[in-house]
Amino acid sequence: MRKVLLTALLTLLLAACGGGGAPAGPAPSPITLQTAALDQGNVGHTFLQQLEASGGQQPYSWWISSSGEPLPDGLTLTSGGLLAGTPSQPAVRTVVVVVQGADSALDLASLQIEVRDVEIAGAAQGLLLPGTQLQFQATGGTASYTFSFSANSSGATLTAAGMYTAGTSSGVDVVRATDSDGFFEEAAVTVGDDPFVGFNATWGTTDVWWINWDTVYDPAPTYATDLDETLAALGLRDPASTDATGTEADQLARQLLERRTLGWLSTYYGNGFDGNPLPGGLSISFVGPAGPDTGLLPGLGGVLGAEPGRYSSICVRHGDTGGVVGTAWLDNGNTSVEHDCGDPGGTSLGIFANRILGPYLSAFHNSIAADPVGAGDVEGLRAMLTGAAPSGARENAIFAVADNFARVLGAVLAHEIGHSLGLPHSAPSTGPGDLMNATLEIGPSVQYAFNAEHRTLLLTNLPGPNR
Repeated sequence: MRKVLLTALLTLLLAACGGGGAPAGPAPSPITLQTAALDQGNVGHTFLQQLEASGGQQPYSWWISSSGEPLPDGLTLTSGGLLAGTPSQPAVRTVVVVVQGADSALDLASLQIEVRDVEIAGAAQGLLLPGTQLQFQATGGTASYTFSFSANSSGATLTAAGMYTAGTSSGVDVVRATDSDGFFEEAAVTVGDDPFVGFNATWGTTDVWWINWDTVYDPAPTYATDLDETLAALGLRDPASTDATGTEADQLARQLLERRTLGWLSTYYGNGFDGNPLPGGLSISFVGPAGPDTGLLPGLGGVLGAEPGRYSSICVRHGDTGGVVGTAWLDNGNTSVEHDCGDPGGTSLGIFANRILGPYLSAFHNSIAADPVGAGDVEGLRAMLTGAAPSGARENAIFAVADNFARVLGAVLAHEIGHSLGLPHSAPSTGPGDLMNATLEIGPSVQYAFNAEHRTLLLTNLPGPNR
């Protein structure tokens, strides 16, 4: 009797525990993956997209099924549904996305994701002077491309076709090229005061001179400006770059020559290589590759009356002038001549940089003429333009060519500007480095300077009565 009772009790306990075929719980509720398409990816740019689902029981879990293709390199999908990363290669992939609820219900979808590598060409990376122009171009996407600003700090302008003009304020401008399908790339350019040669003209207290580098005087020009012909002969421009802008290396090498020339020119008048006035320096200042908006330019050979914010000018040209490398009017007392570029159709006034090439190449070793600047020199040129010393044999060679030619070109500019400030030629006995010698000697060891008599005259004449 006791045995039977125990058996019955066990049966009741088992029944109470749900054994013996009790009914199942509620079925999982449906879940729906709502993201219908994946965003476009751009190589090198951060990608972020939160995938969405509804229904089911949260929290959801997400993953990429092995039944489809893998995500493009650089992208991952978190368990929380965030598709993120920085794509490193262009790709077109069809991936199977799976979402599962906490109640085990799931949904999946086959979605395509595309990554493109749109690239921008023509952007000079490094410091740009105000007013610098760049022509941006794009490749790697579907034509046609549209250019716009992602950021504009300098007050720059940009056409939809990619013509960029740096503004007058310091800052970083970010240019975006977008292809016809919406894929894009960006390039940043920094605009600011020249850190290597400042040349902040002091209006009203100095003679302000603008060196015009962009003259076209050669009757049969090969390049956009006369100076570019000389740069090509020196190896500071690719001879095949005959368009207006040239390559990035061409632009940087030209800036290096211009800045070194202005630096030497400033020192010849007793001021700092960075254009700042020094004790005992002469009251003359220079503006760099582009004249400021406040500068007023007289007509060819003309004169301006007393006005604030105006400058004198002298041109760097190319021409066949026999043995003459530069000519200028003698302006006794520095009273009248403001514009020394002259008439391109007649009077030959200005500096003829190509005429300096012969004596320069005879005196200085030029190791880059046969191997002109190119893409491999861009990084070094950028560094040198921000004041870094040249590094390695190649950078030293490029710097030597730019600096040595700039020292000579600056001396010729100082000579011709000297005439317009009232200085006559010196007697040959004053020495080969006398800046007002009728025949300037060109050589590595020549030290250029105005003699004591001419310095006294300049101190009397500077600034001119109309400045």
